[in-house]
Amino acid sequence: MMARNPSSLASLLVRLSVPFLVAGAVVLTTGCSVTVGAVNPRPNVVVAADAPKFSLDANQVPDTIELDRVTLQKFRTTLSRGFANAVGSKLSKPEAHDSVVLVLDKVEPEMSNLGNIGRFVSMRFRGRWMTPDNRLIAEFAGVAQPRNPTESGKRHIEDVVEVMYERIIGGLDEALRREPRDNDRHPASGVSTPRQTRL
Repeated sequence: MMARNPSSLASLLVRLSVPFLVAGAVVLTTGCSVTVGAVNPRPNVVVAADAPKFSLDANQVPDTIELDRVTLQKFRTTLSRGFANAVGSKLSKPEAHDSVVLVLDKVEPEMSNLGNIGRFVSMRFRGRWMTPDNRLIAEFAGVAQPRNPTESGKRHIEDVVEVMYERIIGGLDEALRREPRDNDRHPASGVSTPRQTRL
């Protein structure tokens, strides 16, 4: 049995590790394509007991999104699951007219480069928070990137959606804290929020 030179073995392990890391960045640099169905994001959000009910309107967002060698299917289901996990027992529906409504006017996943390793998915988003009687509370826009861009497939998409919701909900929390009682219009950036958001 032939013994391996330790330095040769280390070199081999380095070479072997590169394809796995590239695969973790969602898109393979060798031309492979990836299809990701509905996933289950879990944003790190704390909703207070006295918070109002919340609902989601994501009808403007495409349900299937084609990127460069990445296809996201049932994307609105992913958004709905992530929102439901964020607000928990405070979840309602827009048609009930009893909730603060998150209207997502745009969620656009796009590919970003991760140096020479591969590519990852980020998301541009824009939307509004509306009162139950359809008055504007706040507008927001921003870009969300995954906390760990080398995570694989489904978890990669969950990660970036979690970050997006944490920023959006954090923007609402900030807007409500500074909103005067006369309901003047105050945009919220939705781009600078803590890792854990409380409503």
